[in-house]
Amino acid sequence: KAQILSAETMVLLEDLYRPYKPKRRTRATIAKEKGLEIVSVQSFTSSNNTDFSVALQKISESGAELVYLPFYYQQAALVIQQAAKAGYDFKYFGCDGLDGLVKQLDADADLADGVMLLTGFAPDASDEKSQAFVSAYEAAYDETPTQFAAASYDAIYAIKAALEKADISDASISASDLCDEILAVMTQITVEGVTGTITWGEDGEPNKDAKAVKIVDGAYQSMD
Repeated sequence: KAQILSAETMVLLEDLYRPYKPKRRTRATIAKEKGLEIVSVQSFTSSNNTDFSVALQKISESGAELVYLPFYYQQAALVIQQAAKAGYDFKYFGCDGLDGLVKQLDADADLADGVMLLTGFAPDASDEKSQAFVSAYEAAYDETPTQFAAASYDAIYAIKAALEKADISDASISASDLCDEILAVMTQITVEGVTGTITWGEDGEPNKDAKAVKIVDGAYQSMD
């Protein structure tokens, strides 16, 4: 109670409530359904997201072989670097938030070798749309796009598709009315993007296929 009352920002308050939020099916539940044994669960908040030594020690003592990293590459890089420094030899698996890990590790980029992740975008995809996007992005910014760049690109076309579906052409429409109009048609549009074919459900969540990749020599290698 004292922590809740003293929380000065919404971020801190959400961190306190996060473990108690109801979930229909947790990742742990799904993992168990797939035959995986959860031997250790560790967490962190925005106020203690740089030193993972205690959590890593507990993970090691649990006998875990695979460590799931369901967060962004900034913290993932610290986890992997600190684990390597401590002599732990884990396998790592994460989601699209790990895209950017190799660059974040910088001089320690070799530590990313073998890391597995699911992502909606792979820069080495052979389809024409992805290759055209990668080429244009590299020409403009002199670096390879991550899934964050690809998702942002697709988001613009999602907005365009929604505006066209709702037949909105009046630039003077209020922000509130614009949101209502777009919300009403989101389940009716389909976007063929660089991150795949995207549709939206009634809950507002996008539906699209993920690509399983492994980092090998700093590049993504398909696991399909």
